[in-house]
Amino acid sequence: MMAGALCALATLASCSDEETEQATGAPADPLIQRAFNAPLMTDPDLASLNEANAALTVNYEQTLPPVDRSERAIAAARDASRLLLLERGAIPNLPEPKPTDDLPDLVGAMTALDVAERIDFASGCANDLGTSAIWAADLPQYADIVVRGSVMDAAGSDRAGCQVRIVRYLTPMEIEDVALFHYANAKRLGFDLALVGDAERAIIGRNKDGSQLHVQMRETGDGLVAVDIALRLAKG
Repeated sequence: MMAGALCALATLASCSDEETEQATGAPADPLIQRAFNAPLMTDPDLASLNEANAALTVNYEQTLPPVDRSERAIAAARDASRLLLLERGAIPNLPEPKPTDDLPDLVGAMTALDVAERIDFASGCANDLGTSAIWAADLPQYADIVVRGSVMDAAGSDRAGCQVRIVRYLTPMEIEDVALFHYANAKRLGFDLALVGDAERAIIGRNKDGSQLHVQMRETGDGLVAVDIALRLAKG
C-alpha cells in the first residue's frame, strides 16, 4: 500500500514541478527531485543524504548540493508556495506570535530522532521510529513542506499508537512566509493552532480527531530557515 502511495506521490511531484516551472519560469528544483525520487526509492536508510549546512549536522558520507540562496530562488520558492496555498483556498491571516520561553531545544538536535525525543507527544515513540526519506513523502497535507524545500532528515513509524512523522528541511524563504505556509495548511484542515516564539517560532496545535502538530522554525544565520516538523496521527 505504501509503495503504491509513493508511486502516486512521485508522479504528483513531477507534475507539480512542471506546473511550477511554467508558472515561475524557473527549472524544477533538483533537491526536491532528489528528495522525492532517488533517496526514497534507492536509499531508504538516507546513506546518501548529508547535511552540509551548520544548522542541521548529520554524519552521512555524501553531501547534497548547497541550497540556492539567490533572490531568484527565494522568489521562486515563495511564489510557488503561495500559488499552492491559493489553489487550496483562501489564505488565513497569520496571527502575531505570542512570546514564550518554553520551546524545545531543536537547535541542538542532530537528527530527526533527536527531534522526536524533544517533542512531548513524540518522545514516547522515539524508540519505534525508523529513519528514512520515505517519511518525508508520507506527510498529510496539513504538514506539507514548502515548495522547493530541501529535506535533510526524516523519521517515522506506523505502529499502532505511535503513528509519528518527523521531517527536517531547509528553505531560503523568509521565516514569515514559511510560517504562513504551515499555518494556512493546518488551519484550513481543522487544526486549532497557536503561533509562539520570536526569533525562533513554532506552530503548535491539534485537530478534533486528536492529531497533533508541531512546526518549529529558525533562521540559520547563513540565509536559510531551518524547519522541524513533528506530527502524531490520532488513529492507528
